[in-house]
Amino acid sequence: MLDAAIAEQTKNLAHYKSEVARLSKKIAEEKILLESKKVERKVTIKQRQDAENQYKHDKAERDSERKVIQRLQKIVDERLANMSKFLRSETGAF
Repeated sequence: MLDAAIAEQTKNLAHYKSEVARLSKKIAEEKILLESKKVERKVTIKQRQDAENQYKHDKAERDSERKVIQRLQKIVDERLANMSKFLRSETGAF
C-alpha cells in the first residue's frame, strides 16, 4: 500500500514537473510576444506622428501658397479695374 502511494506520488510529481515546464515555456513565449507587440505599437505610434507632422507641414505650405495666390489675384483684379477705368475715360465709353 505504501509502495502504491509512493508510485502515485511519483507519477503526480512527474506530471506536475511537465506541467510546470509547459507553463514556463508558455509564459516565456507570451513575454516575447508582449515585447514584440510593445515594439510594434511604438513603431506604429511613431509612424502615425510622422504622417501627422508631414500633413501639418504640407497643409501650412498649401495655406501659404493659397495666401500668395489670393494676393496676386487681388493685384491682378485691381490692375484690370484700373485699366478698364482708364480705357473708358480715354475712349469716352461709359
